[in-house]
This record gives sequence, structure tokens and C-alpha cells, in this order.
Amino acid sequence: MRLDAGMDTGDILLQKHEPIFETDTAQSLHDRLSELGGRLLLQTLTLLRQGTLIPQPQDPSQVCYAPPLKKAQGEIRWDLPAVEIDHWIRGLSPWPGAFTFWQGKRLIIHRARPDSMEMRGTPGTINSLEQGRIQIQTGQGLLTILEAQWEGHRRMSSEELLRGFALKAGDRLRR
Repeated sequence: MRLDAGMDTGDILLQKHEPIFETDTAQSLHDRLSELGGRLLLQTLTLLRQGTLIPQPQDPSQVCYAPPLKKAQGEIRWDLPAVEIDHWIRGLSPWPGAFTFWQGKRLIIHRARPDSMEMRGTPGTINSLEQGRIQIQTGQGLLTILEAQWEGHRRMSSEELLRGFALKAGDRLRR
């Protein structure tokens, strides 16, 4: 886009749609958009040199400002539906990272999967630890943790995590 006096409000020179997949994280999307952006920049320069590029004004109703994220914004709200929490985790990966607390220890959740099982219980409660899977009750459905890490430790599968820490069904995760 062209620069003007506003914040990211100049005319659009060239753009391309890129889908967001169910497995995408902020990092994987960033990496794909970086590749796409490089190719689009070269195409834009070629079209500008040829004089065939027609700038398009941005729709002012679609312009928004996204302030920088802060680490504290990554804390998971267990009262939300499992699907929304999964989106939250993927959208905050790798930074600031989605996290919760168990017995005062920060647990950073890297990958999870929403499960449609409609269980009734207190959001944030560990529902099941069967077959090396950590299933947590949310505001709607269960969230299965696939990869996580305790702050200061390495990232690991939920099965590895369970071997090293005494989590049990019925434990509550904060918030």
C-alpha cells in the first residue's frame, strides 16, 4: 500500500487472499504471509514500473488498529467455549503464548483440540487424564491439551507432561 498521513490508511497497490487453516498458528500464518508478501512485492514493483497498477482506496469502515500484545493477555478464560479457546491458543502462538496456572505454576499451552463432548462441570477443571490426554472442561465442551510446557521447562506432549507432574482429574486450573 502507499504511505499517507494516517496509520496504514494509504491506497492499496496489490493484495491477495490467504486462507487461515484449522491447524494454523500465528507463527505458521506469519511465515506463509511473509513468503506471499515477498512474491507480491516483486509483482507490485513490476506493475508499477510498467505503469499498469491502479491503486485502490481503502474502505475506511474496514480500517482498524491492533495494539501490541502484552504477555498478560495470554491467560486463558476457561468459561469460553472449547473452540474459542483453541482459536485463542493458536492466535497467541508463539507469543505471548496462551497460559493458565496450576498450583501457582504457569502452564503454557501450545497445541490443543476442542472436543465436542458436552460435559457439565466447572470450567477449568481437569475432566480426564486417560490415555495420556489432558481434557479440561470449558464453558462449552472439553479441550484436549496436545502440547504444553511448564514455565522454565521444555515444550512436551501431554503424555510427557503427565509423567513429570502429578495432575489429577478434578484439579482446577486458574481462570
